[in-house]
Amino acid sequence: MRRYETIFIANPDLPEEDQNALQEKVRSIMTSFNGEIVKVEDWGIRKLSYQIRKSSRGRYFLVDYLAEAPALVRELERALRLNDGVLKFLTVKTHDRV
Repeated sequence: MRRYETIFIANPDLPEEDQNALQEKVRSIMTSFNGEIVKVEDWGIRKLSYQIRKSSRGRYFLVDYLAEAPALVRELERALRLNDGVLKFLTVKTHDRV
């Protein structure tokens, strides 16, 4: 298994139920592709260094997880790209073999 970290920035004006639905969507993708979530952290609302979609603030989330195949990463990034509440995301492979 490989270990990945995905950081995504959500629109800070999203209602709490939409933020919870977004986190639940990430968890459902993990379970459907046999991934294991190590931790999910909510870093809170922070000021962005530049505006993204006319927003100067964003709510940061960190997802640390294990995946056997890169298909999980592709599906997670596709879901984040399609979600209008996500401003930006970045996925990094932290370890090759876990």
